[in-house]
Amino acid sequence: MSRLRTDFVDVGVVGRGGFCKVFKVIGRLDGAQYAVKRTEKKLQTEREKLEALREVQAMASLGGGGEHVVRYFGAWMEYDHLYIQLELCDGTLSELSALSNAATEASLVSGVPVPAGVKIFDEAAVIEVLTHVCRALRYAHARNVAHLDVKPDNVLHRRGAYKLADWGRAAPVDGIGGGRLVSVEEGDARYLAPELLRGDFGCSLGVPGDSSFVGLDRADVFSLGATAYELARRAPLPSSGDEYQALRRGVGVRPLGEGWSDGFHALISSMMREAPGERPSAKRLMREGLLSGDGGGGSA
Repeated sequence: MSRLRTDFVDVGVVGRGGFCKVFKVIGRLDGAQYAVKRTEKKLQTEREKLEALREVQAMASLGGGGEHVVRYFGAWMEYDHLYIQLELCDGTLSELSALSNAATEASLVSGVPVPAGVKIFDEAAVIEVLTHVCRALRYAHARNVAHLDVKPDNVLHRRGAYKLADWGRAAPVDGIGGGRLVSVEEGDARYLAPELLRGDFGCSLGVPGDSSFVGLDRADVFSLGATAYELARRAPLPSSGDEYQALRRGVGVRPLGEGWSDGFHALISSMMREAPGERPSAKRLMREGLLSGDGGGGSA
């Protein structure tokens, strides 16, 4: 019998993607609620199993100590499927964003206020998302782990906190080892940094240990900037066309209008610069005034 049945009470499916299904379960021994993620496809070759284990190895290396990283409890292989036991969250950022946008649009048309309890992503709310996910990235990057798939679908929320999930594309920040990196076909091109889209997975400046070194962590910064920009503009990012290309050249972030500060626009623009070395690191972003809450500028 499956361990999913012997160790847990299966409450039901709470998520489904192209590669996995997520179950809400209750532990039979501790009575606690968890999420269990199962690969949809059978992992029949050694390479497929190694690729699937990337997420497990990345989360294990993070040690479960990041407040804004979805907590990892364990994993097992069964009948050629990988199962990962994780912290149960309330939903995804993309779901919150879709609900917010729909409610805002309906309010503008009808003149009726947005219902209480619906999250409105104004500047303060987007800065909160940025801060929480940036903390997760700072924590991971300090442990030589780059996520490489930051996007609204992979940011979960629980009790008011945003948490970074789905580490299946993770790779070492320094680019050394770690096997195959994310491909354009696997990632969502709307959020991928231009160097990843070009297949330039190497570290573009210096060598590890040098002050000039730039690693794969800056690709995560670009993706987080793209995520925040999509929240702020209240419309999906383009997946092709002139605007898509402009965003990859670092010139596509447009002013957002009333309610959005020049400082916010400058922050997102800096995170989405074309050259990785010109983007701030997650560590530097946490020192920037806009993220730390004083509304001012920051320095490296």
